[in-house]
Amino acid sequence: MVSQQDYALNIPFERLPVGPNSTKPGQNFQVPVAKIVEDTGIMFADVVRNADVFSGPSGGRALRTVADIQHPRR
Repeated sequence: MVSQQDYALNIPFERLPVGPNSTKPGQNFQVPVAKIVEDTGIMFADVVRNADVFSGPSGGRALRTVADIQHPRR
């Protein structure tokens, strides 16, 4: 999840801020699919929800680089 708070201005259907991960524009977070659903209302197919491999904190974790991404095959 990447905050786009500074870019999603004056869009009537945009809900800001999108959770606690939106405090720093452009900061990247790895979050579970369930958090994206909770914060945005986007509904993903079962295959996407079942493929979620993130096992970190439910609020997500900040990423500095791609190397910080948690994945079971790493």
